Amino acid sequence: MKKFFMRNCLFYFLTALISYFTAEKLQASSYPYEIQIKNLRFEKALAGEEKFLTDFAIHSNDSYKTRTADLSVAEEVFSVSAGQIEQGLVEKLVSFSDKCKVIVGFYSLKDDGNPSEIELGHLFTDPKFFRKKIGTTLFYRAADKAKELGRNRMFWISDPDAEEFYLKMGAQKDGLDENLLNPKIPVPLFSYNLNRMPSSFVKK
Repeated sequence: MKKFFMRNCLFYFLTALISYFTAEKLQASSYPYEIQIKNLRFEKALAGEEKFLTDFAIHSNDSYKTRTADLSVAEEVFSVSAGQIEQGLVEKLVSFSDKCKVIVGFYSLKDDGNPSEIELGHLFTDPKFFRKKIGTTLFYRAADKAKELGRNRMFWISDPDAEEFYLKMGAQKDGLDENLLNPKIPVPLFSYNLNRMPSSFVKK
């Protein structure tokens, strides 16, 4: 795990100059809750980061310790595509310090052209930053982006261990589906009415 974090830090140090001017600093007053980590920014994912973000998602999901499928299956399930990045549908949440910046989470959307709904493809937090409102920040950011794209509904497949989190976000559970990572545990299907977003978060 230590090796993963060191690689994380080095990777984002090398991309700091490129992304600094396009980064959006979070304003605490924009959120309907208290952000528990300071110096956070959203950054668009860059071309070439697909493998890194896929590995990040697998690392985060492995904290649940429920995967029985091979790593190759996980890589397919959690794959971040170049197309998503090119469309601007992947954003990283990074924490800055004087010496480094570290990704604390990211989300992605998958757009199939449906004018009324869009899929939440990824929403993952570094396990080191669990229970610090990072997941909540990412969820509302993804929902805000989906609404900005003119959609009324966001849907996704959730990890079973994340079910309680999404219910707290106000999502609706729509059923169950096959779990490719562990066939013994079905995965819940969720959707979210984007018109229910907290008014204190929606961009003015």
